[in-house]
Amino acid sequence: RSNMAHPIHLHSTPFQVVQVNGVDLLTPRWADTVDVARSGTVKLRVRLSDFAGIRPVHCHILTHEDLGMMQLVEVT
Repeated sequence: RSNMAHPIHLHSTPFQVVQVNGVDLLTPRWADTVDVARSGTVKLRVRLSDFAGIRPVHCHILTHEDLGMMQLVEVT
């Protein structure tokens, strides 16, 4: 939970935003960063098999990243 939106970024892996706050998008859009609204949700479509390896996922607000809003995803 947070009082603000978070621009979430997935390194080296394009994704399609297919749903925002439980509402399907009529036209999915390609991105590498997506704003997640305060207490919101976003559903993504990612073809991970095309991008083996480790990559970070993090909030683009640097103070949030510094406080731990970051993780690694490993695709094998």
